[in-house]
Amino acid sequence: MTQRGFNLPPHIVAALRPGQQVQKDTAQQRTQLLEHGVHRTLLNQVYLLTKLQQRLARHEDRERKIAECKRQLEQRERALENRPHDNGTSARSRERVKVLEKPPGEAGDKKRGFQLQKSMGSGDTEEGNLKYNQFLATNRRNAIRAGIDFERTYNKQKPETLAKLFKLNRMAIPYLTRERFPNDWPQIEALKQFVRNARRGVARKSRKCTVEARNDSGHDSDSSVGERDTPNVVATPTILTRMVLDHLGCVP
Repeated sequence: MTQRGFNLPPHIVAALRPGQQVQKDTAQQRTQLLEHGVHRTLLNQVYLLTKLQQRLARHEDRERKIAECKRQLEQRERALENRPHDNGTSARSRERVKVLEKPPGEAGDKKRGFQLQKSMGSGDTEEGNLKYNQFLATNRRNAIRAGIDFERTYNKQKPETLAKLFKLNRMAIPYLTRERFPNDWPQIEALKQFVRNARRGVARKSRKCTVEARNDSGHDSDSSVGERDTPNVVATPTILTRMVLDHLGCVP
């Protein structure tokens, strides 16, 4: 641009035309603001997407932990269902159980045996005697309930009958756990004594009845006639069990 034949510098020409320069500056500012707004919008969307992905990952991790807990709970429930009955004893209590092994010999044998009450951990005190007597009474009562055959010795009893008796005793007395007494040896010894004493008591009673019957039939005057007329009251295998129950006062 020239003014009166003079060439003017560009900045003077721009100063002489302020409207055109403002329009250019305003267009550039608008473009920059628009680009800046788009950039901020993209940044916000990226931030929100990152947060959403993190939240989704936490949710998936929580769902995975819940599924794992459910699986472990189901395994524990199945283990509890398949576990044998332990009479209410917990794992913590089983850890503190002191194992009492069977001493050598047989219970009640004064020469080569042992005392059952002492070997079971029941001291010679009033409380110990009470617990031991309770154990013997429970064992006798459950022996009749389980169907112990008094016509046979312990070695000839049915295994399923013995298993039923031992289970009844453990349910009645939680102290009789297999963790404390391996193979249920106190119950075995108590049952041996019970069967042996019952059979002896019935034998003594039958002999007494035999003697009384012979005396009543006049055995002193005529032994031959008395022996022939004496009724057969000796215990036989067919009536021994009923005689044992009668001796114990348990005849139905």
